Amino acid sequence: AGILENVRYLAGLVDDVELLIFESDEISPIPSAAEVRELSRIARDNGLTYTVHLPLDLWLGAADEAERSASAGKVRRIVERMAPAEPFAYVCHLNGDRPGPVPSAHPDRWAGQCRRSLEEIVRSVAPQRICVETLDYPFPFAEGPVRGLDLGVCLDAGHCRLHGYSAQEIIRDHGPRIRVMHLHGVADGRDHRPLSCMDTEELAFLSSWAGGDATVPRVLTMEVFSRASFEQSLRSMAAFLRD
Repeated sequence: AGILENVRYLAGLVDDVELLIFESDEISPIPSAAEVRELSRIARDNGLTYTVHLPLDLWLGAADEAERSASAGKVRRIVERMAPAEPFAYVCHLNGDRPGPVPSAHPDRWAGQCRRSLEEIVRSVAPQRICVETLDYPFPFAEGPVRGLDLGVCLDAGHCRLHGYSAQEIIRDHGPRIRVMHLHGVADGRDHRPLSCMDTEELAFLSSWAGGDATVPRVLTMEVFSRASFEQSLRSMAAFLRD
């Protein structure tokens, strides 16, 4: 189903919905102005907030200037279109030039291009509302733009688990910047599995930390992509809260 159908289903079940504007315009287009008005109405009627996951096919650190500029422009168009819905945050991937633990053969150049793109983006939105997500490389590669522009952070605990990085180290280094946390299980080398696949102690720690400081508003997203996984994850979270 589309964004509106999913939001209507989730409105009575959660406090925040992550809106996935994931791929190219042909696969998952930017919501129309009419859809954004309806999203705003649903939010008002249900005490709901949104986070917006920006497209995966962004190349904000691209060496090619036209490609970099086009990606930054796409983000600005999304931010401007979604503004009436007042998203809590925009989750942003700083994709590397290549997959793996080193995002580029020229990491300083890549980070400089990322910063240039982000400087353009924050002309349209408060820097803290752009939350740079932890991916398949160590987060220090992205720290220059994040710290330099006072951006937010999206701690994706599933990505950390899948790629062998420490979520607790990111909390130690960036705790006040972390405005969004993504929780999902990892099993058989695959992420975005139900929370029942998470280590119980890890789920307890991360959930407790995310809600432990009332002075820093945060969104905790169960980032799963099917109704069955969502319902399993709700049961896991409910059992943890009862304990």
